[in-house]
Amino acid sequence: MKKKKKYMGYIVIGGVFTGIIAGMLIPYFCKFREWSDNPADWGAFGAYMGALAGLLAFAGVIYSLHDTNTKAKAKNEKDTFFRLLELHQKSMETLVYRNIRIQRKSSMMEAFVDYKEELDSDLQEVIVFWDSCKFECYATWTKKIDGVRYNGLLALLAGMYISNERQKGKNVTRQRKKQINSLIEDVEFMEQVERLSDTFFKEMRGQLDKFVEFKYITSCYDDLLKFDKLCFKELANAIWVKKEMDEKERFSILRFVAECFYRKYEHVLSYHFNNLCNITSQIDALETDHDFFMDSWISNITSIEGVILFFWMLSGKVNKEVLLIAKRNNLFRNMNLGEFCAYKWDYANVKSVRVTNDYLQMQIDGVESIPFFKSRGPFDESIMSE
Repeated sequence: MKKKKKYMGYIVIGGVFTGIIAGMLIPYFCKFREWSDNPADWGAFGAYMGALAGLLAFAGVIYSLHDTNTKAKAKNEKDTFFRLLELHQKSMETLVYRNIRIQRKSSMMEAFVDYKEELDSDLQEVIVFWDSCKFECYATWTKKIDGVRYNGLLALLAGMYISNERQKGKNVTRQRKKQINSLIEDVEFMEQVERLSDTFFKEMRGQLDKFVEFKYITSCYDDLLKFDKLCFKELANAIWVKKEMDEKERFSILRFVAECFYRKYEHVLSYHFNNLCNITSQIDALETDHDFFMDSWISNITSIEGVILFFWMLSGKVNKEVLLIAKRNNLFRNMNLGEFCAYKWDYANVKSVRVTNDYLQMQIDGVESIPFFKSRGPFDESIMSE
């Protein structure tokens, strides 16, 4: 669209030149159809053409001014673009991640990785807890889960067991002292966990209720080992791509997790991600080479940073105009399709379909969450108000 505007000026100027020449020469030759041998006639023609030359010269001055202004504008916008990139880099340098629970501290790109890992795990936990609410008992639920996904469920139960024991003042560390790749390899420990599986199943609905009430997701995954986390992700992914889960359901879960993440980290991340939104808006306003600048900006946003920015936009705290800009320019086009928020499975064509713009449109349209995920707790006004 902005490229068309760029060339419109040249078309208009060309049209003006052509119009001036045609407007003066056509009437003249319609009036005087024959060549004259009289020098006085040619003198009159010269005077007539002198006026035409004056008009063309004036048009040339106008064109020169237009060209100078266009080049100056292009240079200013180029300088603005690079200043915005520099601002983005400086903003990244302020990022710090701290998690006292797991004694983890990081900065800059490492901080992005840690924030995203926590965001991913929160999303996976909510997906699994939500799915458990659809079944009457643990036995019925587990009939739908097999293989690696069942290992993911066992890993979650193990995480809940350790979390519950910690709340009682007990520190469950024995399984970490063994050289194992997964908690579920500790047979004796898992026997204790599985004896309480029905109890944990009932707790999941209560936990999810608390998450929604307080807009805060309590982690049950901090103590999981690497293989446990992979299995847990497989379980969440299998639930996420089910035919039975519709887009409004997915959107409600994504927006709920986004609201919780925003509330938890607003004080440390608002400077950076509000900057990203502001930079995106300013780059969209650049006219001389809009598509090039926007494509370059999108390439500058890493996939990890893009995921967090996407959730930031679903939090309800970002101006609708920014959402429209993000959708119009396909801001999240480079997001990895392996991200839960990036795709849905198209069963008809047997392939992944990118849906970030669909979720942005739902946020723009103000689509209401499904009843369970509607705010109903003590933080309603502070979290859900526009």
